[in-house]
Amino acid sequence: MSGEETSGGGTTPGPEQGPPYGAQPTWPRQGYPPPYGYPPQGFTPPQGFTPPQGYPPPYGYPPQGYAPRPSPIYPDPQLGIPLAHWWKRLVAWIIDGLVVDTVFFVFYLLAYLVLFLQVAGTATFPANGVNGTNGTNGTNGPPAPSLPAGFWIAIVGVVLAALVAQLLYFAVGNGMFRGQTVGKLVMGIAVRDASTASLIGFWRGLGRISFNVLLDIPFGIPLLISFLSPLWDVRRQSWADHVTRSIVVDLKP
Repeated sequence: MSGEETSGGGTTPGPEQGPPYGAQPTWPRQGYPPPYGYPPQGFTPPQGFTPPQGYPPPYGYPPQGYAPRPSPIYPDPQLGIPLAHWWKRLVAWIIDGLVVDTVFFVFYLLAYLVLFLQVAGTATFPANGVNGTNGTNGTNGPPAPSLPAGFWIAIVGVVLAALVAQLLYFAVGNGMFRGQTVGKLVMGIAVRDASTASLIGFWRGLGRISFNVLLDIPFGIPLLISFLSPLWDVRRQSWADHVTRSIVVDLKP
């Protein structure tokens, strides 16, 4: 019987009967108090939370007092857009270092090969060595070659050309197009203006990398502190970011 007879001949509703033996119950079940019928009074599931069907709490709904895990996204306090995590900036920096070092290694190798061929073709060997004998130090030995006049100038030129190429790589990558170098593209982060979230442009991108080069001169210690400063900065800015009024945002939070 699902109810009881009353004096007026009617029936009073009783609790809902359970499912037949062996059948899977459907949750939440009507007529049962919490936690098996519904979650506690006043409980609101988190936005987007869908409880699995056919299971009672705590599997159908989270237990009382449950709070969802905080989001790993760190929004910028001024613009509200997600800022890049420090570890993503670190991985992007490592990738960019590998790209730059690989390209520059090939560049250096070709440049020194050309210089070597130039030296081999133009070097002269004095007949009596440096000290008027058959050796370089007044003793028997191989004669000392004299390098071409422009050899050291060429060496300095190779170093300067490599530095300029590095500056252009970061200036164009961080300042133009999408605000991304190869490393930032892989990690899904980008450099943006700290006030408008737009691209910072070539010249500010050049100033950003130039400032980092200057920080690297005193044994790299200031550059290291600048690189670590996003860990405690409220907008996760390095010293170069402060100077060029830029932030690094996360495009794939």
